[in-house]
Amino acid sequence: PTEETMAAWNHLTVTPALNLTADEISQLGLSTDSVQWPKSPGGVRIISSMGCIGYLESAHQLHCLHPTNPLYTHTASKIAEMPAIGEAHLEHCVDVIRQRLICTADTSIVTFRWVKGISGAYPNFHTGHVCVDYEGLLGWVGERKADMGRVEGWDYRFREGEGREMVGLP
Repeated sequence: PTEETMAAWNHLTVTPALNLTADEISQLGLSTDSVQWPKSPGGVRIISSMGCIGYLESAHQLHCLHPTNPLYTHTASKIAEMPAIGEAHLEHCVDVIRQRLICTADTSIVTFRWVKGISGAYPNFHTGHVCVDYEGLLGWVGERKADMGRVEGWDYRFREGEGREMVGLP
């Protein structure tokens, strides 16, 4: 990835921690035993108004997608004979997921809890989400499924002179 690409990823994934009030925690339906901001060594709270630590779920999801960039680079460099379309396809796949995560940003909040056996505050990834009825969606897709038996032998390759133009990869 280029420096520009990495800067764009950092812009999306390096988000500030949140300071949530007890009322906000309650309204969001989050655990009331979420970790609060600690006191500094002098006994004064680091954040002026005491609250719980939170993190935006969509930033967390983008953070989880981000490590696929080195996988993409590794795959593309390891398979040198990969045609341009293959490399472009990998890049496209990561970008489509990135766009979807941004366009439908999950506004859930990740809070933190104290967990036995772990020395620091641990993220509570059990956040509520609004989900699509995926089985219903698959049913809709099934109702519109193309009968591939009727298109068997269809040659989908480009042929000159058929009134079509080739376009560049977006």
